[in-house]
Amino acid sequence: MNLTKDNIPFLVRKLAIPASVGTLFQTFYNIVDTFFAGKISPEALSALSKSFPIYFIIVATSIGVSVAGTSLIGNSIGENNKKNILYYFSHIIIYGLIISVIITFLGLNYSEKVFFLM
Repeated sequence: MNLTKDNIPFLVRKLAIPASVGTLFQTFYNIVDTFFAGKISPEALSALSKSFPIYFIIVATSIGVSVAGTSLIGNSIGENNKKNILYYFSHIIIYGLIISVIITFLGLNYSEKVFFLM
């Protein structure tokens, strides 16, 4: 796959299909979650829908880090700059771990207050 020489509609399909499949599986996950929560009780379904905005923020943050990292590493691969590839890769992993620790800390310590405000 050569992004500078290949047919653009072909490239769009080639790149969009994996992203679409990932989004489809995420949607199926949410549908199955909703189905089984609805089987438990209306309160469980309500809790699931109430927590969705927080879940969405966490997923959007993860996707943002992933897309940014992929772009940086992809540019470095295109430039054949192995030093930057390793630099970006290690920093993205560290950044992801730091974000995970922060989100976990906030969730464990402030979730009741956040859901009370919602």
